[in-house]
Amino acid sequence: MTSVAGNTQLYDFDPATGLITNGLHLTVRTPGVTMPEPGAHYGAAFSHDSRYAYFVVTTDGPAKIYRIPTSVESADDVDRSLEFVASMPAADRWVPMQLGPDRRI
Repeated sequence: MTSVAGNTQLYDFDPATGLITNGLHLTVRTPGVTMPEPGAHYGAAFSHDSRYAYFVVTTDGPAKIYRIPTSVESADDVDRSLEFVASMPAADRWVPMQLGPDRRI
């Protein structure tokens, strides 16, 4: 789940019961900076095999794409596993993401 307020959460989902549990806050930090990176978190998608969650953070500059393994279980796992993937020009702060028929986001 993403929020324009500047945060993203990853939850466990049980398809048998419909329960959503174990929310983890995904904090994006710029290397060398202790404060979370500001920006609107809007687009999110899962990889074709559900091993990774991808999300976009936009500011006044380029949109930044991050990924995290869906197997993370703690805040420490998040800090170790969050990976910057790419940046791209953003014409808008709202950058949606979607898994395509070619199994790419």
